[in-house]
Amino acid sequence: MGDRIRVRGVEFYGFHGVSAAEREIGHRYHVDVEIETDLREAGRTDELAATLDYGEVIKLVREIGEGPGVLLMETLAQRMATAILGGFGGALSVCIAVSKRLPPVDAVVAAAGVEIVRTRADFEVAGSEGDTG
Repeated sequence: MGDRIRVRGVEFYGFHGVSAAEREIGHRYHVDVEIETDLREAGRTDELAATLDYGEVIKLVREIGEGPGVLLMETLAQRMATAILGGFGGALSVCIAVSKRLPPVDAVVAAAGVEIVRTRADFEVAGSEGDTG
């Protein structure tokens, strides 16, 4: 298909990480989202109802990121992907990149992160097994 909605640079402060200190002090996170969807109808009609509302995508990403702490960025990314595929029927696939700013490592590092790609088929298989997060 090739049509995509892109949201770059969603930022939030979250309490995630392997160490207890990371989960207590928190970090600034940066998320990029790319959703594959069919945008032909939206382009033809100029109607918001014919597309995915990226404002709602941003809200969802922030709710998950600012929500209960998890150990891994992989878990954050998976929860975000699952929520987007589950909440937006027109989403065919989603790419989520999560970065932790200034990670607590023994070096000067601007950010560390993960990127995952999930498809509607992945969501449907996971959903049938009861794994939504």
